[in-house]
Amino acid sequence: MGVPTITAGRIRKGQMLGQLGEDFITEMEQFSHLGLAKTYCTDHQTPDSAATATALLCGVKTSFGTIGIDGRASRGNCLSSHGTHVDSILKWAQELGHPVGIVATSRITHASPASAYAHSSDRKWEGYDSINFGEKEVAQGCVDIARQLVLQSPPIDILLGGGRRFFYPTQKPDVANSSLNGTRTDNISLIDDFWKGSRIDHGHHFTQARYALDDYVEFDNTIGQVKRILQDKGVLNDTLLVVTADHSNAFSFGADSARGSNLFGFSTLESLNVSTIDKMPVQIITYGNGPNFPAIRNKTYLDSIDLNDTEYRWPAAIPMVEATHAGEDVAVFAQGPWSHLFIGTMEQHTIAHKMAYAACWGAYKKRRGCK
Repeated sequence: MGVPTITAGRIRKGQMLGQLGEDFITEMEQFSHLGLAKTYCTDHQTPDSAATATALLCGVKTSFGTIGIDGRASRGNCLSSHGTHVDSILKWAQELGHPVGIVATSRITHASPASAYAHSSDRKWEGYDSINFGEKEVAQGCVDIARQLVLQSPPIDILLGGGRRFFYPTQKPDVANSSLNGTRTDNISLIDDFWKGSRIDHGHHFTQARYALDDYVEFDNTIGQVKRILQDKGVLNDTLLVVTADHSNAFSFGADSARGSNLFGFSTLESLNVSTIDKMPVQIITYGNGPNFPAIRNKTYLDSIDLNDTEYRWPAAIPMVEATHAGEDVAVFAQGPWSHLFIGTMEQHTIAHKMAYAACWGAYKKRRGCK
């Protein structure tokens, strides 16, 4: 959710409400303080969700593809991770008896939410599948991400997300869809043991801009609902709210279009509505790389595009199986006590420390002003 997504999401939400869109103000844009966070990780200029979520939630920059461990560990090397575990802000809160929760529209074992509770040398170790994670890793003392969630002590109070397949054995059908089985090959049903909220990024990976931007709108609606609940309880002004992203995507928009143009359509200014190279209509949204690299670009193809199709994949400049992330800074919106700490350009890993400082958690629980 980089700045291009925030801008496009603003326009999309405004247009969904019958406005031109460009001058619309989203819920997050009403926050009192704004900053930018640098998203690079210790070994990559353009990061992944594992490294950035670890920085954001644990306060430590780490290596590409690793979760909840510091930069001394190597990706895919279980033994290298021993002694490198770092706790997240959720653990800091739990140490003082506070309830915590994770809400994700992705798998709960996906790299972004997993960084709140797991420690893994590889983000692919979501479950025991004998391909990415198996006997070798267990023998070396590592635990798959799904199992770490179940073994979490104290347990996380609220968990909302997907990815049940990583908790069920291969021979057990899913409780909601009996045609699908679990993926665990260790014959353990973690759900049985257990009972004793993400998709913006996924849409961009497959150049499905409508999917990504509509998810952004729902995310912004959720922020508004949270603010209203806090207001009704009389605690909005006493609550620090921070909205940010772990990274950006290779998404852009910017054809020469008139105010109020449909983002999912084509350039509308008569003199600039076709490419000066192939004389074909210019789509407003494009991706720097991704799966829809058009080998053939002609009017028949462009005329066949259904602008209302949520599955349509926007064109990419360079062919890739999935669109990559982008390396630019991401926005940080903050409101409430100590929100002034979140202004200017900051290192991403300092966000966790600023939140902990405001809440008197972790290393800051005995700072001046804390009870």
